Amino acid sequence: MCSFVQSCWGCTIIFHQQRYFSSSNVCISPCCRHLWRPRFRNFQEIFPHKLRFHLSSNFDWLVQNKTLLHNIERLGYSSPLPIQHSAIPCIKRGLDVTLGSHTGSGKTLAFLLPILERIDVQQRQLQVVIIEPTRELCVQTANVCDSLASNMSIKSVSLIGGANIQRQMDSLKEKQPHIVLGTPGRLYELTVERHILNPIQASIVVVDEVDQCLDTPNNREKLEALLQRCSSRKQTIFCSATCTLPCVVEASQRYQNNAVVLGSEWTTRGSPQNIHHFMITTAKHKHLEAVRRILFAHPLPSSVIIFVNDQHRAGVIASKLQEFKLKAAYMQGNQTKMERAKVLKDFRQRKYPILVCTEVLARGMDFPFVSHVIQLELPTDAQHYLHRAGRCGRAGITGFCFSIVSPEYQFVMRKFSKALDINIHSVEIRNNKLFVQGKEWMLESNDLLPPSKVHQDKSLPKLSELEAQFDQLVKELEEAETWEDVEDVDTDEYLNTVTADDDVNSKTDIMERSDVPRKVSSHQKKKTANRQNKKKSQSLGKKEKERLTAIARNKGWVGNR
Repeated sequence: MCSFVQSCWGCTIIFHQQRYFSSSNVCISPCCRHLWRPRFRNFQEIFPHKLRFHLSSNFDWLVQNKTLLHNIERLGYSSPLPIQHSAIPCIKRGLDVTLGSHTGSGKTLAFLLPILERIDVQQRQLQVVIIEPTRELCVQTANVCDSLASNMSIKSVSLIGGANIQRQMDSLKEKQPHIVLGTPGRLYELTVERHILNPIQASIVVVDEVDQCLDTPNNREKLEALLQRCSSRKQTIFCSATCTLPCVVEASQRYQNNAVVLGSEWTTRGSPQNIHHFMITTAKHKHLEAVRRILFAHPLPSSVIIFVNDQHRAGVIASKLQEFKLKAAYMQGNQTKMERAKVLKDFRQRKYPILVCTEVLARGMDFPFVSHVIQLELPTDAQHYLHRAGRCGRAGITGFCFSIVSPEYQFVMRKFSKALDINIHSVEIRNNKLFVQGKEWMLESNDLLPPSKVHQDKSLPKLSELEAQFDQLVKELEEAETWEDVEDVDTDEYLNTVTADDDVNSKTDIMERSDVPRKVSSHQKKKTANRQNKKKSQSLGKKEKERLTAIARNKGWVGNR
């Protein structure tokens, strides 16, 4: 308890009812209204690493609105994540916050939940502006916001580029939304150029993936113009998995007021611990074969995102995967808005367990069912690698990030490993198993894996069907008259279908099976000779019968037919 109030529920819950005071005897709980802002600029200074937080098993103490709690439970969010424990009380108190935790840690819910609780539905005016870097991320956040705000009388509008701007203008006038979500370009057009939207009314401004919004001079100019037109008394929230970048630090110092930075050193610098990083070194012409081996290696993937750098190559790779009887879709920047929306919808509905895409999906997109990320082509820098890897392993589920590199580019992976402070294991795949330094790599006991969907497609043969095909092949080999006939069997065509079998995945494996004949035995030779004699006698008997029939017909013993 602090000396200025009778009770402080934030202190008692977060700190196990222990008392933590500053030198001036002020409570340092983020929930307490007496938290001093000018003194500390970093959350780590307020809460040392040695302090152990009490993480509640539900959202009851973080959220008081019963309707919002019901919506949280309905959407399947059982317990808050660490970043949500830290961020929600700070945002509810009106502090400027920079959420710097890793991808998939729950930043979207961390700022949406307190914002929805603070909205006054009686005031029909703009209260919150959320800026997203891409159209897909804006639509995703808008859908989450609408689901959480169900039955709360909170109105929101999403303003994205590529959509009909006149309809968006009409929607702003008709709905008079409390929340506006949009991309920098469209918000800039409606605010600065057309003067339809007035963000000065907003008391809260959120910039999601702020580093991406600042990555180009054009985006930086538009974002700065939007922030300058907002109220100087606004609460500003920045979100980024790489909040230590100079551009993010500079923007925080310029547009935030003594921001509290949430996120430890390893979350802002490296990748989450539940993501395993692997590197496969092979020649360039064997990269696609390496992808196929990853898809059929254990642990089997649930859903997969494959990253490439070239837009045209995305469609080519998807077509090649379809030749392996795998359902794959592709998404690239030059597709229309409707095409990209359809691909995302089908991928979320698991119609396509494999998605080949460019950098357009590397930021912020949440796919909880994705277990594997394959980088068929390396990203340009370590930060892009970090964001790509963050598409898997969401919300604590175990993820796997595979990078396929040529021998001459191994030094790039070493640079990524050093820059991000992560271990990238060089791995080989043999018999559908991962081997690191000659030893089989095994999952840890606490790893959580979603069920595989890649190999549950109806168009893909099951393992039992593949075994039946193999048995049929063996039967055909046994019935062959000579070993020369055996050599004519197209085993390569069969091997192309045996891709999901743990024991039969190469020509060497199939020829080492004990039930495949290696040579013609004496019994087989005798059996073949008897079959040939029988056919010969049958052939001679038929010819003799035809000769006698012809003689009888000539003599008039039988009539012509």
